[in-house]
Amino acid sequence: MKITFLTPGTGSYYCGACMRDNALANALIQAGHEADLLPMYLPLMLDENSEGMESETPVFFGGINIFLQQKFSLFRHTPKWMDRALNRPSLLRSAAKRSHMTSAHTHGAMCFEMLKLDGDDFDKELKKLYSWINDTGVPDVLCLSTALQAGFAREVKKQWDIPILLCFQGEDSFLDSLPDEYRDEC
Repeated sequence: MKITFLTPGTGSYYCGACMRDNALANALIQAGHEADLLPMYLPLMLDENSEGMESETPVFFGGINIFLQQKFSLFRHTPKWMDRALNRPSLLRSAAKRSHMTSAHTHGAMCFEMLKLDGDDFDKELKKLYSWINDTGVPDVLCLSTALQAGFAREVKKQWDIPILLCFQGEDSFLDSLPDEYRDEC
């Protein structure tokens, strides 16, 4: 069985969801299954080796890139070379250390957009994710690491008829920290 995890990274600190997904992927691989760990938004910070993530696996929905796409529609049409530059793990890690890339206070609009995810605003990013998964093999199961990725379920179901698992881990405190206007919507 092939299981693919879409795991949000933090870029600069250890995260329980990242470590949980990595431990699950490693255990599944040791049990004879195929498991892939795909980093989302920022690179993963892991406390142990990852058998489920290859060194050339890109960061999907890179934090800088999707922020710019949300703010300025021009960035929804940038060439691949620019996207690769914006999604470089070293750049994302550096930005995560110097800013509040994972702060609920400053990302209410982004959180809302990702929860209601439709193919329009982030179509380019969805196509990159679909292309990678199609090229490496469509999984038997897709695991969304946090409830904040629930918007992916509808979009993924349009692409493939596969089961989707959605995990919960600490989202309540993040949602509680959102500005009032977004907390109720999310």
